[in-house]
Amino acid sequence: MADRGSDNHVIAGDLLLPPGGYVVLGRNGDAAVNGGVAVDYVYAGVSLANGDDELLLIAPDASVVDELAWGDGAPFAAPNGASLVRISPTGAAWTPSLQRWPGSAGDRGSPGAVYVPVTPTPTAPPILVPTATPTPAAPATPAVPPWTGPLPALRISEFLADPAAVNDSAGEWVELHNAGNIAVNLRGWILADLGDDHHVIAQDLVLAPGAYVVLGRNGSTEENGGVALDYVYSGISLGNDDDELLLLAPGDREVDRVVWGAAAMSTWRVDAARSGDPVARAGPFPPPHGPALPAT
Repeated sequence: MADRGSDNHVIAGDLLLPPGGYVVLGRNGDAAVNGGVAVDYVYAGVSLANGDDELLLIAPDASVVDELAWGDGAPFAAPNGASLVRISPTGAAWTPSLQRWPGSAGDRGSPGAVYVPVTPTPTAPPILVPTATPTPAAPATPAVPPWTGPLPALRISEFLADPAAVNDSAGEWVELHNAGNIAVNLRGWILADLGDDHHVIAQDLVLAPGAYVVLGRNGSTEENGGVALDYVYSGISLGNDDDELLLLAPGDREVDRVVWGAAAMSTWRVDAARSGDPVARAGPFPPPHGPALPAT
């Protein structure tokens, strides 16, 4: 293992890695002091920087077998309290870990095990019971910083504006697709129209490359027409005749939009939302097009 500077370590003991298996190498082999990690091999001479760095896996013939760079100029950053994990063992996409491993002292990751994506489950808001003694408010959730750099290839791929089986307030939903090669956490992303409808996604919702997520107004499959939702939103209603739907990155940068009805002028134009029929993008997924979002 090495970086492109002076860090270097040659594995000095027998360490068999069977097909499909995993081994964990670390700087400290004591689970009582290393955060609860079961380490298969302890190395020295390599430290992983929190800012900018790289890690290379080098074969005995000095050929580079694998490499990852993070920080300035790289598509990844090293998250605090979480590992970076490869989504697929044979793919190039990485994502921050969202769940703790068994025995973890608090950090998130999956050392020694296959990565399993976390699918958020919509939950009902808690019932507040008045008490005689006021309860201090919980700390505010840190704001998601504005998205900088190139926008990811996320697309509105399908939506149902006028369900026939149930009321609109229960059966409307929107499907998003990641047409790029980098996983995106949708926390802080925004669904909006060109009027007053607006919703900021308030929880971790990782959209892996090539994957889809479904967001809707009601998380109960018994009430929403049988749709399995990944996230429940509020503050957005899809007009049956004329409306528009925008997908905005944190910082209000427009990534995609669809407009339907008589005033539709986008490259993805829909004459009207027909009752009971979802509207699906035929593909390929073009870049967003249309007039800029009005300044607020």
